[in-house]
This record gives sequence, C-alpha cells and structure tokens, in this order.
Amino acid sequence: MWSARIRGRSPIECFNNDAILRHCLAKAIRFWPDRRCWNARSIRILMSIQNRARVSNFRPTVARALVSTLSDDDSRILDFSAGYGGRLLGSLTLNRFYVGIDPARPQCAGLRRMISALGRKGEIIEGCAEDVMPGLKTRSFDLIFSSPPYFRLERYSEDSSQSFKRFPQYQQWLDGFLSQVIEQSYRLLRKGGHFAINVSNIPTH
Repeated sequence: MWSARIRGRSPIECFNNDAILRHCLAKAIRFWPDRRCWNARSIRILMSIQNRARVSNFRPTVARALVSTLSDDDSRILDFSAGYGGRLLGSLTLNRFYVGIDPARPQCAGLRRMISALGRKGEIIEGCAEDVMPGLKTRSFDLIFSSPPYFRLERYSEDSSQSFKRFPQYQQWLDGFLSQVIEQSYRLLRKGGHFAINVSNIPTH
C-alpha cells in the first residue's frame, strides 16, 4: 500500500524525500502533542496527508457484515479485485469459501499467507479478472462482492496486467474491464445470489 501511487506519487516516495519527511515530523508534534506522535501509525497518516491520499483497504468489519447479510454458511464468495485482503479477512471470519482474483503477484502472495495463517479455506487466483472469470463454472457462486479499481486513480503497480494499463482510455476500461466482469458475474451467480460492488464518484470520472 505504501508503494502504490495515487495522484502521481506514493507515500513511500514522500517518506524517502528528506524535506517532506522533516516537514511531516514537525507537523506530527502539532497534530498529536500529547501522544507518541512519531510512531509508525502517525507517520503513515502524515505520509497520506502529505500525498493528499493513499490507496485504501476495504474495512474487514464492513466486509464481514455485508458477507454475513448477503450469504449463508458454506456459501462460495468471489472477489474479482481481491486487493489487500479486507474482504478476504471479513469472509474468513465466517464459514464461507472465498475465491479472490488479482493480477498483482505480491498481493496474491500476501493473500495466500493470510489464508494459511488463519487456517481457513480459500483460493487466490493470480490473473486479470476479465481473463479468469470466463473460465469459471457457470452458477458456481452465491455472492460476488468486490471493490474494483477507480480506473487509474489508484495505481497499485505499473505492471502491464493492471487494468488501467491494459485499457488506458476510460471508455476502453469500462468496456474491456468493468463491463466484462459485471457480465461474467451475472453468469457465475447462482439463482438467488447477490452481486455487491463498491463504487464512488471521483473528481475525473
């Protein structure tokens, strides 16, 4: 999350810039004068503020509440933009089988470690959702729940597999990525299943 770019630079680039880091450390004393203002959490917050934003991780508690509400025990959950694992963690606290798709190798490795560490059942597929989903069995999921990237606002990596790299124009991204995964979700859902997607307006789209 530190190295993912938003609005052109990442929090780690801010951290590695001595002038910006000094500015943030001085600001921390003003923000939290009565607390340990130079701890890791405070510095992470300041790097995000300095960068005006950071990529987000879906809150596991919110994910758990939604998964619990929209599916039953032993349900199969598909997340076509698995990301940093907030929805995975929320699902793993329940009796569900989670399948996550993500093109980023480091994120997939981290998600697999999370499943293993918690001793739960789940599967992580490394690949582009628009390529992977057509190969999944029809009517094989009870809930499809994801938070797709906001086109190129949050740049998780510069790999060619990232959707904003594959589809560099917004309309291309809508047609080649978002519309494709929504269409495939309809095919993959079992009768009575639910499709839940986190979307938001951003300044440019």
